Amino acid sequence: MKKLVYFGVLLAEAVMCVVLCALGNVEGESIAHMMAFPFAPIGNGLRALSLSGSVGNAVAILLYVGISLLPAGVLLVHVRKKNLQWEDLLLVVLIPLLFAVLYEMINPGTLPLSPMELGMMGGDIRKAMLSCVVYSVLVGYLVLRALRLFFRAEKQKLQSYVFLLLGVLNVIFVYLVFGGCLQNFLQAVESTKAANQGTEDGLTLTYVFLFLQMLVDVLPYVLDILIVFACQHMLRELQKDAYSEETLEAAEKLTKVCGISLKVTVLSIVVFNLLQLLCGKHLRILNGFVNIPVLSIVLVLTVLLVAKLVTESKGLKDDNDMFI
Repeated sequence: MKKLVYFGVLLAEAVMCVVLCALGNVEGESIAHMMAFPFAPIGNGLRALSLSGSVGNAVAILLYVGISLLPAGVLLVHVRKKNLQWEDLLLVVLIPLLFAVLYEMINPGTLPLSPMELGMMGGDIRKAMLSCVVYSVLVGYLVLRALRLFFRAEKQKLQSYVFLLLGVLNVIFVYLVFGGCLQNFLQAVESTKAANQGTEDGLTLTYVFLFLQMLVDVLPYVLDILIVFACQHMLRELQKDAYSEETLEAAEKLTKVCGISLKVTVLSIVVFNLLQLLCGKHLRILNGFVNIPVLSIVLVLTVLLVAKLVTESKGLKDDNDMFI
């Protein structure tokens, strides 16, 4: 059931990214609205409540103070559990930051913000920028707390955390495939069409190569998704029995997937550049490039090393068992 939910989430994300790209809603004001969530809607709600009357104004003030003091509640929990750490100072920073940002959301343009350009921005962009400041502090705190948790975790817990982070990694890869790369392709098509108005009939082959370039860009991320799935399968087997035949098979499968991924990624770039060279005189745009997928290579080499270590550990255990 958990696997079905996991695949369902990734599929829903892919569909949503494709729909947003098709509708052209992944840039401009839409991005600003997403970045400002939930602070802008909270500010709008508190403003409406405040203007509804004296009782509504009192409730709005209480909610404003309560929301801004939420980090203080987390601090009190850590103090009671005697689990206060240096990174909790970010919660102290977050309290006045929330007061200021929410006040700006409720009463736009009232704070003397610096630099000057921030104060001169449009309302949506201004709110998005302020929200990003809050998110940066919040994410920084969560990451530092998570690192402390990782270093203290035992082997089984650590494997669970790695499994979870691999799932997050797949969410990012799905976005890059169906969101980032697809959006770049659609933008390239539109810019090519705009630059060749009146001569669109000869653009068919150019569009084909733009699509091929998108596939070349997408391919490393698709292969990374397959690698993550193979890693998660190996982790499941490790949690059951680190020295079982199933674990060894999962490690060998992961090794094969990594090797194939590196070869396919490199060869796809070579083939695309050669095809583009052969058809160059019929193309309006030439995008010869040497793409080195560093992220994919690092991921592949890391999991390849882990798979090799698992295989060697299994071999050493078998040797020791035979010796005994």
